[in-house]
Amino acid sequence: MKKIVGKTFLLAASLVALGACNSDDNVLKNDQVELDQTPITIQTGIYTKAYDTYWESGDAIGVYMFNPDTTAIINSQVNFKYVTAQNTELATFTGASSNQILYFPQDGSDIRLKAYYPYRSTLGSGDYEYTLDVSAQGTLQNIDLMTAVHTTRYNKDDANVRLHFYHRMSKLIFILEREDDSDTVDFTDCTLTIDGMYTGGVYEIFDNQFLDVYTGPASITVPQRTADGQETEAGDTRIAIVFPRPAASGVTFTFTTTSGDTYVAEMSEDLDLLTGNQYTFRIILSKNPVTVTADIEPWVDNEPEEYEAR
Repeated sequence: MKKIVGKTFLLAASLVALGACNSDDNVLKNDQVELDQTPITIQTGIYTKAYDTYWESGDAIGVYMFNPDTTAIINSQVNFKYVTAQNTELATFTGASSNQILYFPQDGSDIRLKAYYPYRSTLGSGDYEYTLDVSAQGTLQNIDLMTAVHTTRYNKDDANVRLHFYHRMSKLIFILEREDDSDTVDFTDCTLTIDGMYTGGVYEIFDNQFLDVYTGPASITVPQRTADGQETEAGDTRIAIVFPRPAASGVTFTFTTTSGDTYVAEMSEDLDLLTGNQYTFRIILSKNPVTVTADIEPWVDNEPEEYEAR
């Protein structure tokens, strides 16, 4: 996926279209369900995305087909891999191979779908627990968990199934600034370490919630981003994807320059990190005491918050 973070920190919403079907009787007799030979293709967009509103060729999602009344999986159609060959906002996804294609039930019975991104082959029948480790922040798309909630019944006679993919993590953006033009603080290769946050967790895809199973807290190193879409000089932006957490004390951001200068900011103990929200911290690194202002924004909008760090 492409990465882009504009000054507005807004990522456009788009629709996800999926199609499929089945009924109660079909679920009770899974091995007897007769499937139509019309394959299900998936048109999908993203409510918001870590890097961009565009899918990229090779992006893959996992899809589950289930009965809308019993939530039972239909015909063992679990974690089917669907991929796109397009670079576009509204991409078409198809089965990655002949045995990864979903088909509508021939009898016209209703179905629903659940989907998630990024695809993981290790999830199987009865396994809906998606494990995440955010200690490695080098490739953000690997930890930008999104799921699609399919709330409407559909069948082969009404195949235009629509749903949204939503972010399930929180995104933090750090923009480094100088106090004035005479300041000589060098942002290049400045390291950022987040302390006091969980590094591992589990998301239950079918229930759409995080399980109360976490590892850490431990340090998270956030690398420099050089192509971040900002109208600012190279080296001044850091981006991290982390687990949502309720407001609490104990989270710090430590910046260390190549010259060995260290600046520490303590995140407000009143700040909730919410699912699908984006938080922007503008940080002034200076030879004088450090000042931090924080604009809190979801991948939609939010109000600014300010605090100081030394």
